[in-house]
Amino acid sequence: MCEMALAGVLDNEIIVALRQVQRLTDTGGARSQVVALSREIIARAPTCALGYYHLGKALLGVDAKASEQALWQCMERRPDDTTAIDALTHIGFLRRAAGDAEGARTIWSGVVAKYGNNPHITPTKIFFLQG
Repeated sequence: MCEMALAGVLDNEIIVALRQVQRLTDTGGARSQVVALSREIIARAPTCALGYYHLGKALLGVDAKASEQALWQCMERRPDDTTAIDALTHIGFLRRAAGDAEGARTIWSGVVAKYGNNPHITPTKIFFLQG
């Protein structure tokens, strides 16, 4: 996000919107607000991985297909490692919930292989090991 702000991709309004989405997410704010703000961020900064990430997270439990699509779009934009770990872990949950346990394990094993030294990887390792 800092690199995108310095490059002029994100203006102050988008940064404020990202901070608001993060606050709403952290405090359990209204899902509809997070969805609306995330879509606004995506419309104004389509290369911003965090817009897609927050949209995908907000749609978890509401629209699995749209959630997974948004999380994959986040990954296409090369997010930071922590966001990638979380996005892929959630994609694994969505795959498992859709009846694709092997697909979930494949995603989680890829996360563990690629980000194994990252301290945020512990939950993904647990899900991978539990299957």
